Amino acid sequence: MLYDYVQVRIVQQINHDGEVNRARYMPQNPSIIATKTVSGEVYVFDSSTHPLKAPVYGACNPDLRLRGHLSEGYGLSWSHFKQGHLLSGSDDAQICLWDTNATPENKALDALQIFKVTVSRVFVHDGVVEDVAWHLKHEDHFGSVGDDCRLHYWDARTPSNEPVTSVIAHQGGVSRLIHKAAN
Repeated sequence: MLYDYVQVRIVQQINHDGEVNRARYMPQNPSIIATKTVSGEVYVFDSSTHPLKAPVYGACNPDLRLRGHLSEGYGLSWSHFKQGHLLSGSDDAQICLWDTNATPENKALDALQIFKVTVSRVFVHDGVVEDVAWHLKHEDHFGSVGDDCRLHYWDARTPSNEPVTSVIAHQGGVSRLIHKAAN
């Protein structure tokens, strides 16, 4: 077997509250980095405004705190079409959408939309939303997967109370969703 080992090189350190569950940079501006926290908030940092080496035991000072989740999670996806549009999936069975271009109040933004519905008393994602991903060809479409074995496709232009389509995608929980450019 051949392996292509890539060495990770730390070029900047930014203080963060607790562990970072996932980090993603904005495709239109790689200096903008979103992180999933253990508290449920999503932090957004503009790395160009932070020093290369954070002070030891220094305070966490994100440029934005995104609110809407009730617990931690891992799903995080920036839109490739709409600069500043960020999706997040979480252990609270919700998907939050933010427009980080909106004017924050005290560096905090509430979710623009929250996708979580009940159909016949069953949540669309009956458990953890493990991952979310914007479609690479359709700017308003995104998918979500979770511990409930389901793949849901959503249209951000429609009310956030039901997915466009939903399928059982696996016999076990689904932890990752990646769209291929050819799809």
